[in-house]
Amino acid sequence: MKSFGNYIFILVMLVACSQYKSKSILQGTITDSRYKKVYLLQQITPTSWEMLDSTSIVDNHFMFADLPSEYNQLFVQLDNTIPFVVFVDKGTIELAIPAQNVHETKVKGSSLHDEYMMLQDSIDFLLHQRLLFYKDAIVAQNDGRQTDATILQQKYIHSKNNVFHFLQKQKGANPTSAPLLYIIKTYKPYFTDTEYRTLSASLE
Repeated sequence: MKSFGNYIFILVMLVACSQYKSKSILQGTITDSRYKKVYLLQQITPTSWEMLDSTSIVDNHFMFADLPSEYNQLFVQLDNTIPFVVFVDKGTIELAIPAQNVHETKVKGSSLHDEYMMLQDSIDFLLHQRLLFYKDAIVAQNDGRQTDATILQQKYIHSKNNVFHFLQKQKGANPTSAPLLYIIKTYKPYFTDTEYRTLSASLE
């Protein structure tokens, strides 16, 4: 009878541990004492949000336990700052918020947010590369290096579609990606209507 009781105890503990791991917990640290409150938001439009929860910052720490399971994309706002996006997975997600710029927050523990950062960093690189083609073409033109200027101008023109082709490739690899849909919506003004429809089809 005792062994049966031990079996039940172990089973209950395993179920409890499984349920704990299936929850999402968001906790963070910030060294800036100016901030007192943290708000958890859902985005309604590109410029409006709905508050889901709030908590106080105590000794530079805050935590949201048992996040809403229906959301894998949330926004975090400190006091009256502009909210920033966090993609959440099951388990504990840690935010390290720098005092200088809350939008440079480091997120640990979410593979979805890692995917988002990969997409954002890749697009930043492509856009920076395109800007360099433009600047270098102007320098070459001013220096009288017409051949170099022409080549760089052509690279600048052709690079306009690099972001579209990159995201199209990512969609082929992961057609149900929440971070990818968010990125596509963020850069909507960068695409033609046809390109945007191609990228967003089946994701929305």
